[in-house]
Amino acid sequence: MIVLPLEWFPLNKPSAGDYFHMAYNVITPILLLKLIERSPKVLPRSAVYLCIVTLVMGASIHLVGDSINHRLLLSGYQLHLSVRENPIIKDLKPASLIDSFELLYYYDEQLGHLMWYIPYFLILFLYFIGCFTPTKEQNGLPVSGWLLLGFSALYYWYLVTEGQIFELFLLTFVAMVAVVILQQHKGLRYIPYFLILFLYFIGCFTPTKEQNGLPVSGWLLLGFSALYYWYLVTEGQIFELFLLTFVAMVAVVILQQHKGLRLDGNGLFLFGTFSVTMALVVVWVTYLWNDPVLRKKYPGLLYVPEPWSYYTLHIKDTH
Repeated sequence: MIVLPLEWFPLNKPSAGDYFHMAYNVITPILLLKLIERSPKVLPRSAVYLCIVTLVMGASIHLVGDSINHRLLLSGYQLHLSVRENPIIKDLKPASLIDSFELLYYYDEQLGHLMWYIPYFLILFLYFIGCFTPTKEQNGLPVSGWLLLGFSALYYWYLVTEGQIFELFLLTFVAMVAVVILQQHKGLRYIPYFLILFLYFIGCFTPTKEQNGLPVSGWLLLGFSALYYWYLVTEGQIFELFLLTFVAMVAVVILQQHKGLRLDGNGLFLFGTFSVTMALVVVWVTYLWNDPVLRKKYPGLLYVPEPWSYYTLHIKDTH
């Protein structure tokens, strides 16, 4: 309706953008399958096919809802207002029609986006995991790759902002950074564990009025839980993964607060555990900061010695 005459695409027929969206729903799954075929790492086919099917279904749901919403713009619908606040909607009779438009909005902007983008980013992440080679065999990005990178970044910026999926994008980006760091340290086995914890944490939010504090038993267990995670992080040498997960959790808490949501009891326990764990790691690193032997064994920007190394160096010979 911006570039082409409206007379070419009547309101009761698909628009030019709808036809492009239909092509996207066909072409994108094929390209993703081709992308997975080129992955050096063999990925589980069932998971890939399930993601593709879900993506197509979600994108198709979004196609219908988005088409109707864009047609409503020509009738005075205002995207910056909620469904019930729109001038052309709020006076509809019978009032139950407004519920139908809210259902349309739910399919378009919520369910459609989730079913579309979650498998999309999951496939990209699965492909990304296989994109590692030994350091000596590493090849830089060709000139054509750098030229395309700007257009690709612009596309994903639009995808994230228009699709309102910053939380999903942030989670994927944090996971990708964690994979890069852990591939260098060969600590990949802990990623699913922390990813599951983070996905669980995302669901631990309730409206502010319904917020419940942490019970006494939770506070008693929190110390033991934090001590366990301190040992996991230090002995497992996965501080980078833990730090990225904790930062992502803090980001989710801030974003959810703007929506009027707060952590429930389970979320408070998990967030409290990670907070105390971070404090314990900081105390541990500060205590051993000037140890020359451990400094030599654990070089690098993030210095986090293992407890058993400390034991064999400072404690074992005293018994």
